[in-house]
Amino acid sequence: MKNLTVSRKVYADITSRINSALSHSAASASEAIRLVDTYIAGGDAVSDDATAMLAFNMIKPELDRAMVRSRRARERARARKAAKEAGTPDQPVATAETRMDVAGPEVRLSRRDRRALQRAACPRKKNRPLRTIPPASASI
Repeated sequence: MKNLTVSRKVYADITSRINSALSHSAASASEAIRLVDTYIAGGDAVSDDATAMLAFNMIKPELDRAMVRSRRARERARARKAAKEAGTPDQPVATAETRMDVAGPEVRLSRRDRRALQRAACPRKKNRPLRTIPPASASI
């Protein structure tokens, strides 16, 4: 497939995962890949093969995220190309997802900060062991 709505890397990953998960049934694997191809092309993915439908329904949310991610990347690439042709300097192009007025900035904490918040939420007494070890029995 030349014009995918997802990246080639995502498509290759999904097809290889389907093939490995359904390696016991080649017919179900090919049907699940057909469902993925149909869904990516914008069609209705329906099949009588229950195993293929199960595999497809498990991957469908990931496909949806990948399709949105690819659409946004293509929009950014189009905007960069248009800006380059217009002769403007390379600047980040504001899209609906990157504008600050649409949604507030996402605050990302470092791992150290997340751990500190977790420790503060559930304080532990000093000198208290993390777990208790039962004494060894003398009947050996």
